[in-house]
Amino acid sequence: MLSFVKSTLKSFKYAWDGIRFCFGVEKNLTIMLFISLIAIIGGFYFKISNTEWLVSLILITGVFSLELFNTAMEKFLDLFYPEKNEKVKNIKDLMAGGVAIVSIGAGIIGVIIFLPKILTLF
Repeated sequence: MLSFVKSTLKSFKYAWDGIRFCFGVEKNLTIMLFISLIAIIGGFYFKISNTEWLVSLILITGVFSLELFNTAMEKFLDLFYPEKNEKVKNIKDLMAGGVAIVSIGAGIIGVIIFLPKILTLF
């Protein structure tokens, strides 16, 4: 049991190291964190429903996870193709497009959840 706990804690440390690394190399992650904090604070302020919380948290974790995966794949490709390569550029653009689509979708859903609540303030 003790080795399982140690192994699990070690895995979380590696995961945390990856998240910290990503914040160091991806400026967009800081913007995503800021927007996520606004959404979370807004959720508490407007007392959003449990369903709205679930949707919000799934989207927040989904966007962050996809950005981490995108960064990992970019770094992996850079190991094998450090020079400019049109095919690698296309792959990176596709991955960035995936992050953009999920982020835009999350933004639209955020507007659907929060705009009616914000409008009640006026």
